Amino acid sequence: MSNPPTRTVRLTVIAADGLLKKDLFFKLPDPFAVVTVDGEQTHTTTVMKKTLNPYWNESFDLQVTNNSVIAVQVFDQKKFKKKDQGFLGVINIQVSSVFDIETGGDGIYTRKALLRAIFNFDRI
Repeated sequence: MSNPPTRTVRLTVIAADGLLKKDLFFKLPDPFAVVTVDGEQTHTTTVMKKTLNPYWNESFDLQVTNNSVIAVQVFDQKKFKKKDQGFLGVINIQVSSVFDIETGGDGIYTRKALLRAIFNFDRI
């Protein structure tokens, strides 16, 4: 059995809008995003200070297959080390729901996620 075809895609984590404030004392979070593919290939955005609407516009090249799942998790840096307290949200993206790796070609695909974060995919 052969391995499924892989392709390099560029994921741009653009922004998140209206993150929930989890601090009881009304302190704004310092959000950052962590990108993983199938639990590996971890990439991290920079931390945006004191905002519920972070704007990153950071791109990462990822090796994916049609079966790959890209996870984008958003955390609050101030609470990241405290168990489960720094988590602000996650979106899981099944690559095959965005495009077919096997058909080839180039294109830009923009998806708004339920986390209300915005991502762009460029096939490379």
